Amino acid sequence: MKYYLFGIAIILLLATGPVLALDIRGNIYNELAVQSLRPQSLLNPDNIQGQSEFQFCTNGNLIVKTSFGRSSHGYINLEGRYYPAAFSSQQEKEEIIIKALYLDTVTECFSLRVGKHHINWGGNGFFNPIDVVNLKKQRLQPVDETIGNPFIHLTIPLKDMYALDFITIVEESRRIESISELPCIFRTTFSKNRLSGFGFAEFQKEEKPIFGLNLEYAHTIDMNTSALIYGEASLKYSSQRRFIAGESIDYRMQIMEKDQFWAYVLGARVDKSLYASKWLEGVSFGLEYYYDDENWNRQNLQKYYEYLGFTRANNPENYLPALCYIEEFKNSKGYIYTSLSLYGFLVSDLNCKMEWIANIEDKSGTVVSGLTYSYDNLNAVCGIKVLCPYGGERTEFGEAVGGLRITLFSQVSF
Repeated sequence: MKYYLFGIAIILLLATGPVLALDIRGNIYNELAVQSLRPQSLLNPDNIQGQSEFQFCTNGNLIVKTSFGRSSHGYINLEGRYYPAAFSSQQEKEEIIIKALYLDTVTECFSLRVGKHHINWGGNGFFNPIDVVNLKKQRLQPVDETIGNPFIHLTIPLKDMYALDFITIVEESRRIESISELPCIFRTTFSKNRLSGFGFAEFQKEEKPIFGLNLEYAHTIDMNTSALIYGEASLKYSSQRRFIAGESIDYRMQIMEKDQFWAYVLGARVDKSLYASKWLEGVSFGLEYYYDDENWNRQNLQKYYEYLGFTRANNPENYLPALCYIEEFKNSKGYIYTSLSLYGFLVSDLNCKMEWIANIEDKSGTVVSGLTYSYDNLNAVCGIKVLCPYGGERTEFGEAVGGLRITLFSQVSF
């Protein structure tokens, strides 16, 4: 409720304040999707979760940006969602979400942003172990669809190539009784020639600190080809991740205990423009390796599946609560991600993208491919996306709730 009151206050402020410039934009998005269900999946035996094979939704976004002077502006992004049919029985039929809502103040000495928004945190392609700020970001979700988090973000430029950031996060799902409980993040960023990056440290009361580093190196191979090499690393001293221990009637949940938890990503992306080609305008290829000490290994995953089977047979009332222990893309110490994008494929404004995410330990994975076509001066887009998980029994993606998923979508911006 407090966010809606805050949103109404901002709208009234936009309507009555000394507004110098007002920019109103929006879009309408429609989606129709079908998926095959796996009745033998250990995560959804006999469709115990009540999943559907069909989904249709309509989303609308209203974006308002305004300037109050030379140094201040406000931004609000409201999204309305309507699901007459949804894959999940838990999906609300109608809902209104504040995706972003903030005020900016920019001066020569500092910039301050207060409100709810998404922060770009690293230049990775898919996995991002250092992202401790965008708590609602999902792996397969595009950045422009991400719901922001409440922040106070202060940036102080030190020199032309350096800056110091102070960020504090208000976690909406957690009850905060004192300001001292808020996590505080200190980040320093730099950019020199082709090398850029940042390092950060997060501190929170009664929690151990978290440290992270991001490095990016951009290189121009020739006038039509560029490359980006990047790496990320994080260090934690504690974990809230749980795993199954024990056997049969002695099954129990334990928190991972270790002195240090390392995670890192190494990746590269190559972009090439093909002006001389008649059927392809450009191509982009990315490759990424991800390792995380905090993730389950294959033995942890196998033990979890055994626990699910035992729980369903002996304690069925605990089966659905037990499903919350598994986390997507965190069930192997190592993953590989690759992507291939083709721009202006066959005809202008037709783009094709293919992605592959693989669990190195159990050899399962997910393939995502899609076609998008832009028209009406790029103000409208339509397309198709196909998601296909694969793998054997008791593997991460082989036991996915849904199998093949096909999505048709269209979006018009104004």
